[in-house]
Amino acid sequence: MVPLQEQNNERHITSQLLNIWNKLTYDEMAHAPSLKNLRPEDIEEFRSNIVLFDLRGKENDPIIAFIGSNLTHDLPENLTGKSIINIPSHSLVRKMADHYLDAIPCKEVVLFDSNFIEFEKKTIFYQGILLPFSDDGDKIDSIIGGIIETAEEPIKIKTIPLKRTEEFIEQEQEQEQEQEQEQEVSTDSLEKMLKKYSTALKSSGHRSRKSLYNALGNILDFYHITETMPENYAALLKKHTLKSQKRAPFTPILKIVFGKAFDQTRLTEYSRALKLAYSKDISGKNFASFIENISGGIKGCVKAERAKNNPKTAQKIDTRNEILKNIPIINHFEDNISKSLTDRSDYCIYLARKNKSHVEILKQVTIQNDLLEKLLNQVTDG
Repeated sequence: MVPLQEQNNERHITSQLLNIWNKLTYDEMAHAPSLKNLRPEDIEEFRSNIVLFDLRGKENDPIIAFIGSNLTHDLPENLTGKSIINIPSHSLVRKMADHYLDAIPCKEVVLFDSNFIEFEKKTIFYQGILLPFSDDGDKIDSIIGGIIETAEEPIKIKTIPLKRTEEFIEQEQEQEQEQEQEQEVSTDSLEKMLKKYSTALKSSGHRSRKSLYNALGNILDFYHITETMPENYAALLKKHTLKSQKRAPFTPILKIVFGKAFDQTRLTEYSRALKLAYSKDISGKNFASFIENISGGIKGCVKAERAKNNPKTAQKIDTRNEILKNIPIINHFEDNISKSLTDRSDYCIYLARKNKSHVEILKQVTIQNDLLEKLLNQVTDG
């Protein structure tokens, strides 16, 4: 990073960026100004200490559109064009990413400061500001973050939503109240995201596999976000009288989205599917294709997750599948029955009736997955 004495004064960068944003807001008479109306020369002197987050794809998974040169020294690679999930924890860019959600619901500038231990074991004190922008004046689709290393420990005010004013709000006022406000805003942001997922799921009536996979993909992305906001996530779970579960980390989120009264067996299956996807670094965007490429879909994920924790079981399943693959085919016919069913297993059971010299297929039998497993094991063990 550029030596501290060569950088802009920390008060200067925050107050100037705030005034620039305020002027745009007043000129446009909008909740948040449009990024198109921000002239490059207005922020040229701060360019090296600025990051631009693009939220137009997914607000819960922004893309880093620009990173200033002073902020790249603690990054392992060029993260331009990549998701914020890739930002390492011990970096100034991460500190901005940790707070971006606070600017979305209130559509206000957010000021934050604190300290952290960087990879060289040096304590870094910093002060930053987030400026929300909107093309339509309402929905936040991009955020500019400015951050600078400070000479000494700043007053610990954490995140503060700033009201539109021409003057810089003094940091020293009502510190305890502001800390509580930061916690409430961040937790409320998480709550609103889950409420949106739940509403979308209920509107679909759980009728399609697509809506289910979309909901689970959103939950997977949401979990990544909670990893950067552990205190806010803990507060959210406490509000819903839920506890974090080390062996089933996705279960509390599933209960909030689907409801605590939702079928527990299915919640367990969804939780294991998400856990398997997480272990393979699958993003929410790619969750549906990940599931569709696994034999048995979600139930197949459950098997894989169980097998991962039990090598003997995994070996037994592999042996069984090899035997089933090599069993000679007696007959075959075009299947017009199971196309409408949601079961994605490679195997199924039909109810058939003997009629003299031929066999009549009556229907495909829908049974619990564990019974099908027992039947398959019985066939291969014999």
